[in-house]
Amino acid sequence: MKYSILFLVVIFNSCSVVDKYESSKISYSTDDYIKSSVKDIIDNPELYNGKKVELQAYFYYSIETSFLSTDAKLNNGENIWVEFNYFSDLLDKEGKSLYKENKLSNYSEEKVKIRGIYDSGNNGHLGVHKGSIKDIVYFESPAK
Repeated sequence: MKYSILFLVVIFNSCSVVDKYESSKISYSTDDYIKSSVKDIIDNPELYNGKKVELQAYFYYSIETSFLSTDAKLNNGENIWVEFNYFSDLLDKEGKSLYKENKLSNYSEEKVKIRGIYDSGNNGHLGVHKGSIKDIVYFESPAK
């Protein structure tokens, strides 16, 4: 019985674990960010251009690839480029950077939450995306 309870506690805790990275240099409130979707931004770019947005979407990352997608299908054409500033700091609670040790690739093909500014004029690598999200202050994904 004792082991059953321990097992349940471990399972419960593991289900709620996420990796969070936040900027330590920029003070912000989550209320400052418009919660939206990739699809809504693509359909109405003029409403979001230059605005602080929070998106939950599928993230893809590899060489010359860094974007958010509406769903788990890689090439559906509804993508927003993610413009990372690798010289900024997005740190976890232990002070470890999102940009070190190739951590970004660990989150590829996962659903993430990201906060930044939408730029309808920056279409990312090769100009194939529907704008970009830049000045990222928050990145969250299931723990890896």
